[in-house]
Amino acid sequence: MLIPLLDILQSVPVPGFLCPSQYVRSSPSFLGASSVFREVSDVAAYPEGGISGLLEIVYDRGGLEDLPKLAEGLRLEIDDLLPAVDVAAMLGFAEVAQGDVNIAEAGREFATAGVHRSHEIFKEQLLKNIPFATTVVEAIHQKKDGRIGRDFLLDILDEHFSQSEAERQFSTLVDWGRYAQLFEYDADEERLYAVEEQPEDSVPSL
Repeated sequence: MLIPLLDILQSVPVPGFLCPSQYVRSSPSFLGASSVFREVSDVAAYPEGGISGLLEIVYDRGGLEDLPKLAEGLRLEIDDLLPAVDVAAMLGFAEVAQGDVNIAEAGREFATAGVHRSHEIFKEQLLKNIPFATTVVEAIHQKKDGRIGRDFLLDILDEHFSQSEAERQFSTLVDWGRYAQLFEYDADEERLYAVEEQPEDSVPSL
């Protein structure tokens, strides 16, 4: 017998989805508490393209870089750079310690991968590190029609976040899930739906 959908979703600690990252925050000495404690939305609204750009830059600099120095070189405020660093650490692409960002093996591969492989790597890291994303995918596949409504997921997120933050969290879930090719989103029906696997013999050769 299938586990009820609501039980599946509510059994996962939603704050583990896209909360402010504890990775950078765990070392307050590296920038000072005033710079470290930021709004949830700084992380939740960050696009995957910005993560890729950060990793590529750090990779080109040897894979290890001092964050204040990196921000200065890019002519950015350090707080402008931290959301990308937070997300990279959250997804397991990088590690942050004592003011340095160090690219992990997954981050190195992501920074140098082609378009198709980059989607695969992002999918692997998303499912590995973001429990709520994994649970939503499982729930979609348990539904007979393979669809889950936006309002239903927002009701779950509203239990942990303000309405505006829940909206941001949902938008990030959609953006990251689509980039990872885990599901698609029908904006007219406001529903997530399963992505049909494409047969290998139907994929055009390059």
